[in-house]
Amino acid sequence: MTDRLAFFVGSTTPFNVRLDVQHYVWMLRERFDIDLVATDFSGFSSAVLADVAQHGATHASNRPGEYRAVREYLDAHDPAALVHVTRSALPPSVVAGAAKSNGVPVVYRYGSDELYTYRVASGWRKAGYFFRNNVLGRAMLRLSDVQMVFGPTAKRRLTSRGCEPDNVVELPPPFDPGRLTMDGDSSAHTVAPRDRDLVLFVGRRIRYKGFDYLVERIPELIESRPSLHFAFVGGGDRDPELPPPADDHVTVVGEVEPEFMGAYFDAADLLVHPTLTEAFGRVIVEAQLAGTRTLARDVGDVAVATENTFETDQEFVDSVVSFEDLSLEDGTRFDRAKLKPEYVSFFERLTAR
Repeated sequence: MTDRLAFFVGSTTPFNVRLDVQHYVWMLRERFDIDLVATDFSGFSSAVLADVAQHGATHASNRPGEYRAVREYLDAHDPAALVHVTRSALPPSVVAGAAKSNGVPVVYRYGSDELYTYRVASGWRKAGYFFRNNVLGRAMLRLSDVQMVFGPTAKRRLTSRGCEPDNVVELPPPFDPGRLTMDGDSSAHTVAPRDRDLVLFVGRRIRYKGFDYLVERIPELIESRPSLHFAFVGGGDRDPELPPPADDHVTVVGEVEPEFMGAYFDAADLLVHPTLTEAFGRVIVEAQLAGTRTLARDVGDVAVATENTFETDQEFVDSVVSFEDLSLEDGTRFDRAKLKPEYVSFFERLTAR
């Protein structure tokens, strides 16, 4: 066994997870040899791929293909650990089982607050989420040797379900402050009249992300502070339906390419993140890196990302109306350069077991 780490990313890796993996590679490449096991590498930058060995690209991007990719890799290599970083097409427990059968330790990155997702679901989805995440998902907790979480809330979730406290390690997600450019999209500064204060919502326009929650409160917020203007950035087929005069205080931007988001964060006076479920909240830190105040619902480990949180409706309304009183936080505390020693130390301890 060598100081070689394998990251399993499968075929359905979301943009945010790809970013995290690229940051992991950047932080660990000088200390470890790194393998990426995936069926599709098109979403990764050429700079990252130059620092890793690629495995699995000849297989199809589906469950059988992912299984063949990880099985083929493990039969030919003996990494010090296999890190599962995303919800792939292949169930995480299958990936972990394959690694364990080859004597390879498994690190499970608990990257979403999926154990509590059922609590904000409705109808048949509530039972479906509970069965998938809280029944079937228990297998991954049993099979993994170490669990990576973003903060204390997730650690409590996992330890209450049988994970050993010493094996649940808090590691906040890393960021590259230089990735976002503030002048990438000049139209970002025209989404609201110059005499208004821009409140930004970033995410899909669905109930889970707090879209309905925010829309329902816009009339009250406008009445309390007429200078507010709300911009919705993100996908979705629903638009805010509001009566006058609130309807004149809303702009639906739609989807924006990630590389242009910096300009929208820079243009905003406040980012609101009223999501009903969240593990951490990447957009919170990205807004902070642009020098923008943030306000988020206190769910998951959002409180690790920002101290400006709310629990009640009145707290939300009061905080938005008086947003200048919120703390202006420094997102560079999550700079990957600052977190690098912590990550290297974690994996050194893991490989020394």
